[in-house]
Amino acid sequence: MMPVKKWLDLHEACAFVNMSEGIFKKATIKDRIVPSALGTKLFYKIEEIEEALERNVLFKF
Repeated sequence: MMPVKKWLDLHEACAFVNMSEGIFKKATIKDRIVPSALGTKLFYKIEEIEEALERNVLFKF
């Protein structure tokens, strides 16, 4: 059994929600999804992205 991924890097997160990096970054700022940094790479919690999608607030402009 493969481990479940809990974090996505920026590129994976954009693919997950089918958005460009710029739009995704604006949406995460608006919806207060704060990335964690490891070195120079940003990671987003899948759980936070999914919760925002369920609330139907992520990516509404």
